[in-house]
Amino acid sequence: MSSPCPACSKTNPADANYCYYDGRPLSKERQEGPLHVGTLPFPMPFYFADGQACANFNQLALACDERWEEARALLASGYWPTFFGGIGRLDLAAAASQAAAESDPDLG
Repeated sequence: MSSPCPACSKTNPADANYCYYDGRPLSKERQEGPLHVGTLPFPMPFYFADGQACANFNQLALACDERWEEARALLASGYWPTFFGGIGRLDLAAAASQAAAESDPDLG
């Protein structure tokens, strides 16, 4: 059965999650707004050497900023691709691998 778009009323295929014409969500569950990815919990926390735990991306970003030297050393040692791959973020694992290849570690 086809799905009408609640915004433009055009008909979409039954298996569509988003309107083919305006890109809006077709189901009520998807219309609730954006996910706040920064606050979604990691499947496993990240721990810095001093015991600081990071349970989500917001905490990790702030901790990396506060512990720049350690975060940079983890990048150089190849740890970030392993961590990001372990939590299922292969896109970030690949980006971390590229960043580690930079000649300037601060730029990476």
